Amino acid sequence: TETASAAVVTIMPTIAAIGIAVLCAIGFGVYHFVSNDGPPEEAKPNPDPDPTTPRPDPTPKPPKPDPPKPEPVPPKARVAARLSITTPSPGCTVDLVQVDQGTFERGKSERIGTTPIANKDLAAGNYLVEISKGPGPHDRMKFPLTIRDSAYGQPEEIRIDYPSGQPEDMVYVPRGTTSAASTTGAVPSFFIDRYPVTNEQYFKFIQATGHAAPPTWRGRMPTGTERHPVTSITASDAWAYALWAGKRLPRSREYTKAISGTDGRRFPWGKKFEGVPPNTYYRLVADMAQATPVEVGRFSQAEGPYGCQDLVGNVFTFLHESGDASAGWRLGGSIFVPGNGGPTTVAENPTINSDPATSHGPIIGFRCVRSEIKATTMDELARIARPPSSPEDRISALYGIFQLGQRAAFERLLELACSEFRPGEEYVRYAAAYYAGHVPGIDVPAEIRRRLESAQPAQASGLLFVLTVLPTADSTQILRDRYPSLGADARAQMYAVLRSRAEAGERVEMAIGELTRATHPEALALALHDLTASSTSECAPLVRRYVEENPLPPTATEAPPHYVLAYALLLRHGEVGLFLEKLHSASPLEGIVAAHALVRSGVTIPFGDALSALESAQTDNARFALLQYEGAIAQKMTREEMARVEVVAAKVRAAATAPELQKGCDQLLAYLRNALKQ
Repeated sequence: TETASAAVVTIMPTIAAIGIAVLCAIGFGVYHFVSNDGPPEEAKPNPDPDPTTPRPDPTPKPPKPDPPKPEPVPPKARVAARLSITTPSPGCTVDLVQVDQGTFERGKSERIGTTPIANKDLAAGNYLVEISKGPGPHDRMKFPLTIRDSAYGQPEEIRIDYPSGQPEDMVYVPRGTTSAASTTGAVPSFFIDRYPVTNEQYFKFIQATGHAAPPTWRGRMPTGTERHPVTSITASDAWAYALWAGKRLPRSREYTKAISGTDGRRFPWGKKFEGVPPNTYYRLVADMAQATPVEVGRFSQAEGPYGCQDLVGNVFTFLHESGDASAGWRLGGSIFVPGNGGPTTVAENPTINSDPATSHGPIIGFRCVRSEIKATTMDELARIARPPSSPEDRISALYGIFQLGQRAAFERLLELACSEFRPGEEYVRYAAAYYAGHVPGIDVPAEIRRRLESAQPAQASGLLFVLTVLPTADSTQILRDRYPSLGADARAQMYAVLRSRAEAGERVEMAIGELTRATHPEALALALHDLTASSTSECAPLVRRYVEENPLPPTATEAPPHYVLAYALLLRHGEVGLFLEKLHSASPLEGIVAAHALVRSGVTIPFGDALSALESAQTDNARFALLQYEGAIAQKMTREEMARVEVVAAKVRAAATAPELQKGCDQLLAYLRNALKQ
């Protein structure tokens, strides 16, 4: 049994192998049968072909053409940003306009839907988003976009949230940056007037407030100029209008941002002005002295990227810098003058205007802005109206408090007006005083009179400052009674206000009183200006005493304006002897001022006195001043007098060491010797 079992085990692998081989053979045969549609035929010899049977063409047939390939699909542009837009009222239509990066010209426009819009894919490039809330031309809002590929491959999320409560005839400029020359930096969001302020708008302000009209109006607005920019107003006038309208004057970087958008263009239409038609895109002026503005909106083809017009051309624009080292006045915009190196922009050629109360011109206008303030409650607005908020935001917050009305607004505004202000924040203080003084339903002079009874000096100054924005009889009387007790700075400020409200006779009386107690240069200049303009002889002794008691120090390098005015008044009243004394002053500057005053006045010092003074002068300054005087009257000298002056001038030249004195002697001697030869 064991042997039989072993035999079976030995035979089994052999049988299995034979079975596998048989199965493979059967499988191959089935495959061959199927692939040849039946069993293979037996090979037969090829008989001779029948000559009548057509033979196949031995020429090889061309291969069948390949089926046409589909057109290649261009690769999808890389998504660089996703745009979302919301508007106060949904359903505004949105168009996306491509802008050429080189020429800044408008390209293809695409309607991308109605608001709200979420996550619209955008490729890198320049675009203009136009949001229309109605059919009118001013119902269209414009937002430039400059999109760049992200270095990290993640699309930038861009949101345009158009704020509610857009002021009429203003456009919105969202937060961003500007990189135009000296105005580089961040720019918070703001609203800006679509056009410069017009005569028509300014006339409404005059009617509402009693503010003085521009001097060129001569009592009435010129006919046919309603839509022309208002001009011949001062920066102070512009500020008064702006606060009345709930706005302020723009900063340089805000004005530049409205021009340059997001792509850094130099002008509203692009980076160049060559080839741009004059008087189509901008105002071309051949003679600045003859320049006159035209109606606003004429140059609509030069509309800025946010929708502003007349940003360059037509008139210059008052700008204001506050709260920093660049505080002051600038002129923005540009009149295009040929032959002067081409046009200029705000950042490239700013003009600093140091006297906002008096400087004006027939081609200087203004437009206003308003900061975007989202706060609505009294406490929120009061927080923004204080440091460390920017001066611009503080002014807009003060207007927000004013709009709330009621006594609570008056109390908060009065508190802010009496707080401490830093240099460069004068117009923040002015705004606080203006809005505190104009809260409806409040008898402001009575309220301030009552509070002055217990006010500390610092608070009293703030309370009186509020009255300076109220040109009423009650406020004027309170100022008259209180201002002499104030400090020098506050007193000078109040004196300027009272002087502006006084008649000519009252001005002289106030000036005499101010001259006896004033120490502030601005107050003295105003007082002496009024005394100089008057014909009252009693003024001269007071002014002479002031000049004798307050000589210029020997180290002085600049003569204060009031000192020059004092000299003019004294010369007009025949005080020549004083000036002969001043020519020998220990202050070099005082001698020069005295000599210049003599020359300009036309008063003639006796020839002998002048020559004697020149010969005996002990300082180079006195000699130089006298040489200038001798040169001014040389044409009136006789030949004998010229010869005498030549001798003395030659002696002075021989002893002179100062280059200016040597040059002055050489010029006078050359003139005298040439005259004596003829």
